[in-house]
Amino acid sequence: VRDNIVKIKNVGDDLTHGMTRVNILEQRLTDTTNNSKATRQNLEDLNLAAQKLHEDHENTKGNVNDLRSNIKKLHAHLKQVHEDTDRLGYGLAETQRKLSDNNTDTFGAQQNLEELRSKLQSVKDAQDRSNTMIQSLRRDLAEVGATTEKVKAGLKE
Repeated sequence: VRDNIVKIKNVGDDLTHGMTRVNILEQRLTDTTNNSKATRQNLEDLNLAAQKLHEDHENTKGNVNDLRSNIKKLHAHLKQVHEDTDRLGYGLAETQRKLSDNNTDTFGAQQNLEELRSKLQSVKDAQDRSNTMIQSLRRDLAEVGATTEKVKAGLKE
């Protein structure tokens, strides 16, 4: 009988110990479930942020392509302005040579010379404006490049 009482007591102790373990496991399961829900929500938020970042990246790529196109057009325009400047410079030199060779019509030649100088100044002014625009576009392109690098870095994270 004593052996049975000891066995019953041992079984009771084992049962109490088992219930304690079950309670601990239930608590851990509850914590794990809550953590899983929080993790799922964080992943959904992260996915949404990644999608937005991807959209921003695509928009930035489009803007960069537009800027590249504009820079190419501006470069072509600047090249044309340089050619016009050179052509006007050569024209001015030729006019001056003819003027020194033929002094018969000094008044008319002086007017032509002043007109050419005015045109040359206009071309130089246009070239200065073009250079200013190019510098502005370069700054804008640098900003876009920096933004792109930030986006890339964000995507890598």
